[in-house]
Amino acid sequence: MPLRVVLVVPFVIQICAAVGLTGWLALRNGQQAVNEVTTQLRSETSARIQQRLQAYIATPHQINQSNIDAVQAGLLQAQSFPLMEAYFWRQMRSFDTVGFIGFGNQQGEFIGVERRADGQLAVNVRDRSTGTSIFAYITNAEGQRTRLIEVTPNYDARVRPWYTAAVKAGMPIWGEVYTYLGNEPAVALSANQPLYDEQGKLLGVMSADLNLARIGDFLRSLEIGRSGQTFIMERSGLLVASSTLQQPFVLTEQGTERIQAAESKDSLIRATSLHLLEHFGSFAKIRKSQQSAFELEGARQLLQVTPFTDGRGLDWLIVVVVPEADFMERIDENTRYTVLLCFGALLVALVSGLLTSRWIVKPILRLSAAATALSRGHWNQTVQIERQDELGVLARAFNQMTEQLQLSHHQLEEYSRTLELKVEQRTLELQDKNAYLHETLQQLQQTQTHLIQSEKMSSLGQMVAGVAHEINNPVSFIYSNLSPARDYMQTLLKLIELYQTHYPNPSPELQQAIQEMDLEFLLEDLPKLLSSMEVGASRIREIVLSLRNFSRLDEAESKPVDIHQGIDNTLLLLQHRLKERAGHPGIRMVKEYSELPTIECYPGQLNQVLMNLLTNAIDALDEALGNEQWQQHDLTPTIRIQTRQLSSERVAIRIWNNGPGIAESLKAHLFDPFFTTKPVGKGTGLGLSISYQIVVKKHGGELKCCSDSSQGTEFSIEIPIRQR
Repeated sequence: MPLRVVLVVPFVIQICAAVGLTGWLALRNGQQAVNEVTTQLRSETSARIQQRLQAYIATPHQINQSNIDAVQAGLLQAQSFPLMEAYFWRQMRSFDTVGFIGFGNQQGEFIGVERRADGQLAVNVRDRSTGTSIFAYITNAEGQRTRLIEVTPNYDARVRPWYTAAVKAGMPIWGEVYTYLGNEPAVALSANQPLYDEQGKLLGVMSADLNLARIGDFLRSLEIGRSGQTFIMERSGLLVASSTLQQPFVLTEQGTERIQAAESKDSLIRATSLHLLEHFGSFAKIRKSQQSAFELEGARQLLQVTPFTDGRGLDWLIVVVVPEADFMERIDENTRYTVLLCFGALLVALVSGLLTSRWIVKPILRLSAAATALSRGHWNQTVQIERQDELGVLARAFNQMTEQLQLSHHQLEEYSRTLELKVEQRTLELQDKNAYLHETLQQLQQTQTHLIQSEKMSSLGQMVAGVAHEINNPVSFIYSNLSPARDYMQTLLKLIELYQTHYPNPSPELQQAIQEMDLEFLLEDLPKLLSSMEVGASRIREIVLSLRNFSRLDEAESKPVDIHQGIDNTLLLLQHRLKERAGHPGIRMVKEYSELPTIECYPGQLNQVLMNLLTNAIDALDEALGNEQWQQHDLTPTIRIQTRQLSSERVAIRIWNNGPGIAESLKAHLFDPFFTTKPVGKGTGLGLSISYQIVVKKHGGELKCCSDSSQGTEFSIEIPIRQR
């Protein structure tokens, strides 16, 4: 590390650490203060909303109770709709938070007064004069009907949800939050209470509706930080009201549809609802007031959710959410000032440190520059420092050392040039010999491998031929005697039949002997036994013949042969690996033979190639059977052998299997000696290399591989019909 840095950095680090620690403590204390303020703000806001809701929702139930008290006191009559109409009209003038007051009786009749969006009051009536329809009339300032504005057919209060729910409960209850169109769509909440006479007989149901838009107006009037929001929703997630201008419903072709808070167009409401669902799993699990925090677009949001119930069926959630940034502006500003102060102190420390270090290290830098130039081969270096202190002594010693190094360098350069010439000459000679030896070694290794494999196959062929010859003699003797044995057997069977015909009643001793030896079974089973012996002997002869044909590995001369016979002989030797066995479904063989002339080739060596390729195909399918990914395709292990005459001079043998295929990166090395993809001990890596030498070098043909991970692997052998 440079001396100038050593002198300056400690002062800079100390100043930055002091200012940074001070700023960090200020930021931390500020954040704690923000958390306390926002916690108090969210709690106070939730409490204000609860108080306002308690007062707001009490009004419709008070109106219903007041109307029922008036009926029971005789001030109102449930059968006098005109009297109720005037009474309800005056109540609507007194209670501006109520949107509708009405009464439905047990005869299906209905009387009610509603507040329209323009502030006018309208009377809705269904009595004997209107039939089954509700007629709606606009009223004047005295409450008198002026004009008919709407007719709703087929209205029966007794089947409406608000009526049936109140009758079933037998007490004051809330109806479901609903939307109605009217002359302006709105969200409302109905308070309903059944009316009974002195004998407890049901007379009807009183109803008063709250316009929930007033709750939204109140929420918008609250100041929650700079951009905080609050909203109220049901346990189902449906919005009741919010501090935004967005309505809690949308208009559709069928009318109106309420909005889920998690699907709100307002990003803050939507993100808050999704956070609550993720945190609690369900809105129904929120049982007490809780505070939480989440991030929206990189900004931290602080929220409080508070359950709200009234004992009459309301079960809402009050949610208050405040962006932390609304309260962090002053803290962020102080942080910026702290950072600027830190940079200012850093700048002052740097300037003062640099001036001090320059005065101290200037002579040292001269000496360092001269030493650096000297290390780069610039030998004519001197240091002019006219001082009598330690640096002056060091400079004079440096100048003396420079003169000695310059002299030594000239001597070393001369010696180095002489040595380089000798080394270069010797290196060239060694490189030539090394390249020649490397090439010779590779050729010897390949030749040795091929000779060993050829000698093994030749010895194997001689041994197989000898074994086949030794087996063939006794088998031929057995097979040739089976036909006379069958004739003798037929003669004996005929003799027994004649005997039984002429002597149907044998002696007791003979009868007992016939029963003990089960003569009838012997006469039936003996021909079958002889037939199975003929089949077995014939099978042995075929295998021996295939061994003799396949064992022609040591034939040094080419000769015309039937390619198909060589393929069939090879398949016969591999039959035990093709057939079905325990844990192995068996491999299906497909032969697509064309009409081919006899091919002039080295049959033993060509059989060796066929054996290598078929063995590799079987190994690939065996390995695929243990591969779960390959088994998912539900494929039948298949090997297809196709022969074809390409022209008057060449034929082709194609061996294809539907195994997993060979990776593209491995194809270039398939025919390299000792290259194998099989596990250790399962392959030497010589089979394809030797096969390539036999087909290409020995027969003047071509051996190619075509593999696709989705279409299996195919090896193609092309050889001339006549050898030149």
